[in-house]
Amino acid sequence: MNYNKLQLLEVRDTGFYEVLDKVIDFEKGCIYYNSDLLFEISIQSQNDSIFQITISSLGDKRYDLTRDFGCFTFRHHLFFVTNSRRKSDTEILFKNTQKEHIIKLAKAKKGSLLILDDSYTIWSFLYINGVFIFDSKGSNCSNGTH
Repeated sequence: MNYNKLQLLEVRDTGFYEVLDKVIDFEKGCIYYNSDLLFEISIQSQNDSIFQITISSLGDKRYDLTRDFGCFTFRHHLFFVTNSRRKSDTEILFKNTQKEHIIKLAKAKKGSLLILDDSYTIWSFLYINGVFIFDSKGSNCSNGTH
């Protein structure tokens, strides 16, 4: 088993936890949900006051950590925060704690084939002047709750 370290992040705007609650509550109703479900968050600026936040659920533990800014845990799930084109985009919502989180990396078995599964959910929110606004959701999950 290999290990990697990522910067442990802290959420700057606690209102973001309400967004994460909605995402996790929806995912819990999906057939693929389990306690090991991972999430990826990316932030891109539209201009100086509008930011698009994308949250994707991930089922595969073979994840490319080289593009990550850091990570944090919430409700027992690990969230990876990817590097944005501008570091300041990511820092609008996250602060580096100067601590590290150790990630256990699973090695792919020799001869295994990586198949990307698109049955997971992708969420989009706008962050405008400190307010989170739901934008869209793409999912093959039909859990009937949303």
